Amino acid sequence: MPGFCLILHTFGCTLNFHPHIHMLFSCGGIDKNGKWKQPDFLPYYPWKSRFRAILVRMLREWAKEKTLTIPQSIISFWQKKNGVSDLFSVLRILFSVTWYVNIGEKLDNADYTVRYIGRYAKRPSISEAKITEYDGEYVTFEYKDKITREYTHIRLTANEFIERLIRHIPEKGFRTIRYYGFYSNRTKEKREKLRLALPKPYRGVFRFEETTEKTWRERIMEFTEKDPLVCPKCGDVMTLCEIVYRARDGTMRTFAVR
Repeated sequence: MPGFCLILHTFGCTLNFHPHIHMLFSCGGIDKNGKWKQPDFLPYYPWKSRFRAILVRMLREWAKEKTLTIPQSIISFWQKKNGVSDLFSVLRILFSVTWYVNIGEKLDNADYTVRYIGRYAKRPSISEAKITEYDGEYVTFEYKDKITREYTHIRLTANEFIERLIRHIPEKGFRTIRYYGFYSNRTKEKREKLRLALPKPYRGVFRFEETTEKTWRERIMEFTEKDPLVCPKCGDVMTLCEIVYRARDGTMRTFAVR
């Protein structure tokens, strides 16, 4: 069981809407005996075809169920580039080309890795240092073109700049970071054993102990700034009797509190 940390970013270098996921995963994992195991290699080439197959299959299912809406701008792009205007024709074309999964280099310095991910996970959509000019009406900022590898500038009106900026603000309560594997909450009771199973250079960095144990009510209040047990209609304090949740198999289950 490896550990995964997934970070959702919605912005590109020009403040365009470019949703993508950055994933940090452990180069190894915990076996059933609680021992650390590190693979000799990562299956890079099978990942490419596997990723392509899963994504194309999901897109086809969404299209059949009519739960996927394609903007007219995308359809026009398909028509201009490939001479087709429907999703299934585009998928047949895409399935014949090679897809790539970009896998970065192994990070050997644990302290640097934690600091880097901490800054990168909560980075703003644009750094203030990249804004080179504002004359009261227009905003000019620079970015590095990924094709030419050169720095260039974009000049927008203040309203256009604000429109590009605010669309990358997530809705309140929306989680942009997710944890899986031995980073997930379901491994909370085993975290100390997991830490001891890690190679010695990493044990001092990945400390899972929490300074204070917060209740469910306290965590919800901290996250939503609302008391989940206070009735929004009458203001009375309610008593938590049971919790209903959706299990991994899709069924609804009930957890009795008292």
